[in-house]
Amino acid sequence: MKLSLVRIGNSQGLRLPQALIKECAFGPEVEVTVKNKVMTIRAAQTVRAEWDDFVATENKQEPINPAGEWEW
Repeated sequence: MKLSLVRIGNSQGLRLPQALIKECAFGPEVEVTVKNKVMTIRAAQTVRAEWDDFVATENKQEPINPAGEWEW
């Protein structure tokens, strides 16, 4: 797919078709990397995206020393 650069103030940008945005699951932010003159645009990951899964897993485990079983 070829897209044209459009002027946005003193910069230039790309207008992405809505179907492409939905297919890539883009939210309000994206991550852009450039390597060897190749630009990659991907859906942004939140910093703590995995925390919900971690907390759910940790809460299912039995405590190491349940109340009343402490060794002194």
